[in-house]
Order: sequence, then structure tokens, then C-alpha cells
Amino acid sequence: MLNDSCNHCCSYSLDPVPRNGTVDQSLMAHFEGIKNYDADGCIRSEGGWRLSVAEVDDWRRELRRLLSKWLFGEHFPQFTVGQEFAKDNGCDWLMFKIDALLAGRLTIGWALEVDSDNVFYDLVFDDFALESDGRIYLMHFGFRD
Repeated sequence: MLNDSCNHCCSYSLDPVPRNGTVDQSLMAHFEGIKNYDADGCIRSEGGWRLSVAEVDDWRRELRRLLSKWLFGEHFPQFTVGQEFAKDNGCDWLMFKIDALLAGRLTIGWALEVDSDNVFYDLVFDDFALESDGRIYLMHFGFRD
């Protein structure tokens, strides 16, 4: 049968990225580790990544925009919310948790543009990195089928 049930999903993650030189180098090493495998567990495709990293002036504002877009937005909402109050509280709570993870340390936000000729990543996605106290965290918001 073709497409007999729901076969798409959103994928959200917050992952530490090992420091491997600069932020750009560390993120590129992370993406180079992503591979596609076939049903037998053999590598089907890898490499061919292109990565652009740009510092974001107001990382809290940008991250809040991404949270609102992906969790409560028009295209792939995870929650059906009719009131702005509920959406704002949900984003506030997540930002509080992220601030707790960063423990008030000086933080830099990085917007990423990612692409690969060889590896399937997601159909639609936004990636965002946070650098705090020498640590790098990658936040991924994506939709795949």
C-alpha cells in the first residue's frame, strides 16, 4: 500500500556539540558525522555538507521566534492553541529551561544554513546553535517524511 498511514513527523533536538576548534569547525565536524544507512546497516550516503554560520545579535528573540514557529506555528504545529496567552506561556517556559541550562553565562547565538548534496537531513528545518562557557549546543527543528 502506498501512504496507508501517517508517515511524517517533526524532529526537535537539543544536542551538545563537541568543541573541535572554532564554532564553525565544531559544527561542520558534527554534520560530517551524519550519514544515511540502508536497511542492512551499510552507509548509503555521507558528506557533501555546506554550512554557513552567522552570529545573531539578539539570540533570545530569534530562538523564541523559532520556538513559536515550530511548536505553535501555522505549518507544523505540535499544539493547537487558540489563545496567545497559552502560546506565550509555553515559549516562556521553554526559554526559562534553556536559560537554566546555560546558568546565566554569557551566550552567543548562531543561525545556521545547512545543506548536503549526499545526505538527506529533513524536508524543512531550522538549526540554531548556542555557545556558552566554551560549550556548543545545537538546536534542530525539522519536519521529515
